[in-house]
Amino acid sequence: MDWWLVLLRLIWCLPFVVVLCVWVKLYWTRHAEPLHPAPLIALACVTVPAVLAAGGLIYFTLWPLPLSPWPPSYYGLYGLVMLLSFLGCVVGAILWRSSPRWLLGVEIAVSVCLFVMSLLAGSTI
Repeated sequence: MDWWLVLLRLIWCLPFVVVLCVWVKLYWTRHAEPLHPAPLIALACVTVPAVLAAGGLIYFTLWPLPLSPWPPSYYGLYGLVMLLSFLGCVVGAILWRSSPRWLLGVEIAVSVCLFVMSLLAGSTI
């Protein structure tokens, strides 16, 4: 495997690692700073596309699709990740008053990162 492909796969899984670190930080500080349900909902809306992107990458790496004249099914995955990351960004922006600023920054950054990566990957049709 080429080092360039390994680097691209690591970049594709980076939003999942960031979201996982945020969940761990929220778990550790749950007694010091109790959070309302709104920031947790916004973080969950960002977690779903990150898990979907990382899971899709692992799935299509372990079980590659055969060559066919039609576009492969991972283009549908890119579209779904793009849609869900956009919706996660919108939910984070709607709930910005009830969430801490650092959490809002992470949510927006991960959503934008996933949106741009899925847009670039899906535009290779």
